[in-house]
Amino acid sequence: MQVKGKVCVVTGAAGGIGEAVARAYAQAGARGVVVADLKTSRDRLANVAGDIDGLAVTADVGLEDDIKALIAAAEAKYGRSIFSFPMQVSHARDRRPPPTPIGTSAGACTS
Repeated sequence: MQVKGKVCVVTGAAGGIGEAVARAYAQAGARGVVVADLKTSRDRLANVAGDIDGLAVTADVGLEDDIKALIAAAEAKYGRSIFSFPMQVSHARDRRPPPTPIGTSAGACTS
């Protein structure tokens, strides 16, 4: 996937695969990387965002209000046009049915 010049959103980004993906997108030249994870991961998430000059947003992608807040924060920083793509939600930690698709632990990027 080509990410240079694109804005990428990565959920589960406070550690593990999500963190590695966020760092890889930043290194590959993404215009911006929005890193999101649960509120309990706030400190680690802030460290990842600081390391890659990204935007940290605490969000539980199983909660519609958190998804709306994630989108609003990303649009405030990078503009409204960044969300024009379908994505999947990874629910590795949770057995609830997925909400309206918005993020992925593997990340997603738009121009």
